Amino acid sequence: MSWFRRRPPGPAPARGPVLRASTSDDDVYDDPSEDALFMLLEDLSTSDDYVIVERLGEPTGEVYIQATIAKAGGYIVERRAGSAATHEFAATDDLRLAHEDLTTWAHELDRPDVLEWHPGMS
Repeated sequence: MSWFRRRPPGPAPARGPVLRASTSDDDVYDDPSEDALFMLLEDLSTSDDYVIVERLGEPTGEVYIQATIAKAGGYIVERRAGSAATHEFAATDDLRLAHEDLTTWAHELDRPDVLEWHPGMS
């Protein structure tokens, strides 16, 4: 005879989103797919536009990756893993490369970075 309670059969309890993407237009997307991230990057048109993807539930609230259009053209991608010392950036003219590193970070995929990352802010 077991005194341990078992979880009843059926689906696991629902949990909240893990990721949240937000844009300069105040649009918010929970757990965006790779395709959604690509479309959000495609929608960037000026250096004032941005997309930020943050990991929810992080105690510091400072775990994110973001992308914007560089004033000279191309994309600036920045990421941070907590403290300011972990802030780094990369620049590229290629939308697909920006998307690949954004997606790799967001979905914690096991593949190498394709952009050249530098310490600090852009």
